Amino acid sequence: MKEHFLAAAEPSENFPMTRTRAAIQQGIQRGWHSGAQIFVQVGQAVAIDEGIGLMRAGHPFTAETICPWFSSGKPVTAVAIAQLWEHNLLQLDDKIVRHIPEFGQHGKDGITVRHALTHTGGFRSPNIDYDQPWDEMVRAVCATVPEPDWRPGKKAGYHAASSWVILGELIRRLSGHVFDAYIRQNIFAPLGISEVWYGVDEAAFLRRGPDAFAKVYLNTARTAPDLAQPAPQLENLSRATPGGGLRCTARTMGKFYRMLLAGGAAAADGQAAPRVLRPQTVEALVARHRVGLRDETFGRPMDWGLGFMVNSAHYPEATSHGQRHEPYGYSAFASARTFGHGGMQSSIAFADPENALIVAWMCNGLAGEPRHQERNAAINAAIYEDLGMT
Repeated sequence: MKEHFLAAAEPSENFPMTRTRAAIQQGIQRGWHSGAQIFVQVGQAVAIDEGIGLMRAGHPFTAETICPWFSSGKPVTAVAIAQLWEHNLLQLDDKIVRHIPEFGQHGKDGITVRHALTHTGGFRSPNIDYDQPWDEMVRAVCATVPEPDWRPGKKAGYHAASSWVILGELIRRLSGHVFDAYIRQNIFAPLGISEVWYGVDEAAFLRRGPDAFAKVYLNTARTAPDLAQPAPQLENLSRATPGGGLRCTARTMGKFYRMLLAGGAAAADGQAAPRVLRPQTVEALVARHRVGLRDETFGRPMDWGLGFMVNSAHYPEATSHGQRHEPYGYSAFASARTFGHGGMQSSIAFADPENALIVAWMCNGLAGEPRHQERNAAINAAIYEDLGMT
């Protein structure tokens, strides 16, 4: 990993990023989103860290707007699991029932922690009500019947939520802390970050105010964002889920990936950098643990690390939902070692080690999979083009 990321990143005016801004503006003109937030870092230079467009009428996006990252936050939960692994509280090939015995219902007793992290467990569709208390969500996943003809580890399909509830419960049982408190204390606090939430609490909501939190518009493939809609309220921000609930800025996502490129060391201005992970653990997280398997959710071959999507652009089957775009891919210009994760029809965050590049952006419209994959490909390609990495 790039050790020069240990130094603090400094803003730079050497990168106009005109193509990138234009790609985001094009989505605004099409009605796919009304605004966006983006952070890009190259080496120690920040190429862009800003908001573009509007959250809603009279309220522009800024670099300080708190955004929902949906599944782009999954790697954070994976890092928490990796910390437990480092402390010998679990092993990757532990059967989940070793730590959560009730998970073994209906023949799920052979599914391992590694299967959960690589989306190869075969329990994609539990009946989860996200308004339920945490314990009830865990019970719902434990009661799930596995998919027929699925051999864990031999078949793959993206688990949008189910395996992440179980990973969150592993964090709770093995650390003694609920997953979001554990993550804030053990991942973000060493990075010097306090303004990050899974479920936003009332005190934070009152302190920051509703206008600090990005409004996300649904179904923008059909209807352009209605900027007259009110700001998000606490009940819309308070649900805490480890697979899709992360709320923070793009800059915070950038700091998370900067830590990974620094081999697990947290960059701190003028201070000795504390360590979030060992370098060997980071290498294990972003290595290809799942190779060449067709993903039954996305409908094409995709490689996976431990909770990270690893660049899969090399597979010839490049269509998704009728479009020739890799689902939540990093662009044709990304190096083979690029790793990260996308979030539901709206966001992506990744690191490209060969180019010393960190990217995080979020658009506030859920435009449907085909349009979002077009948007994703356009913005990511524009970033590489602006930086001369084509």
